[in-house]
Amino acid sequence: MDKPIVLLIHGMGTHEATSTTKKFNEGLKEGCDFLGQTGFDLDSIELIEFNYSDILDKIRKDIAEHAAETAELLPLLTPTVTDSNLIAKIPEMVGKISSMQTKFGDDEFIYTHLLDVILYAMTMYGSDIRTRCAEAISSNMFRAYAQNRGFHIVAHSLGTKVVTDTMRDLFDNTATIDNKDKINPNAFRPKSLWMVSNVSRLVGILDPYGDPQDFSNCIVHDHFDKDTGNKGAAGSMYNLRNKLDPFTWFKTYKGEPELGSNITFSDVRKIEKESTFINPHDLAEYIANPDVTYRFLATLFDFSVTPKQYFDGMSAYTATTVEGTLKGKLENIKDTFSDTADGVAEASSLSDKIDILQSAYEALQKINEETKVYLSIEENNQ
Repeated sequence: MDKPIVLLIHGMGTHEATSTTKKFNEGLKEGCDFLGQTGFDLDSIELIEFNYSDILDKIRKDIAEHAAETAELLPLLTPTVTDSNLIAKIPEMVGKISSMQTKFGDDEFIYTHLLDVILYAMTMYGSDIRTRCAEAISSNMFRAYAQNRGFHIVAHSLGTKVVTDTMRDLFDNTATIDNKDKINPNAFRPKSLWMVSNVSRLVGILDPYGDPQDFSNCIVHDHFDKDTGNKGAAGSMYNLRNKLDPFTWFKTYKGEPELGSNITFSDVRKIEKESTFINPHDLAEYIANPDVTYRFLATLFDFSVTPKQYFDGMSAYTATTVEGTLKGKLENIKDTFSDTADGVAEASSLSDKIDILQSAYEALQKINEETKVYLSIEENNQ
């Protein structure tokens, strides 16, 4: 059987070439091992990476070099801007970036990731990223169709926003064969779309695209309209959410797939004392869940496990997750941010919206602070 093609779209931060593939395969292999499929051939899937971090890496580097000069920052952030509404927000945006440097400058992980969201959603560089993403989707999808192979997309974190915006621009039910810029999903579309930690609504508070849960205005779904005969831009759609992932606490995506499903769990994996940083937002951690692994592979080709293998796999996976005191503390952290999450709808100013994004990163900081305390206590009790 010909290999299915899977397009991987990474999230925030710097991603070296093939790093997303390695992370994805790491999670997929662990999930297969849980399911008793230790011989699964990872090479039976053709993984293609769409990597856009080079664009954002360069801008961040330029910003760092001109951090003290607001006049230098303006042209870096807003090349060829003509939108008067955006121009009016530029001074406030520059001010927020400067305050972020002061607050998170020593934490490169948080500062880099948060700045990437702003650069994508609020500057013209987002358009460059979407243009490149559209080319990656269309070229690989048409190659898959021509070779009678399945084409699938897996997007993570900021990548879920990138792919949502790109597919909104690329797919159109009214497109004809003469239209060179649009693709009609009634004829061509990915067989499945996997949204891992879907932040399309959260990041969407910074731009005018509109709510992706509104399927009357967003084509990125797997629904079939019986009245018009029109299809959504995905053959099936899967939204993966770890309830302990801070990026899913704010403006949570709750759109209901028709042919796929929303896969929700609440797990934090056990960690080694040598590595006290835990990240429930991590791509590999999502994919390693045997329920996710099984459904993903079953969508790609004829993959099946026995009920016993499935339940044994879930039991083995659960044995690697954190329970008890630490998990309770992490759930308490989530509760402390509930007021911020509830206030997303009322946030009107740019400053307030960026503060909400910062809250997700602050929550991740608190998760790791609690983890370090927990490990210290555990070590002293041994």
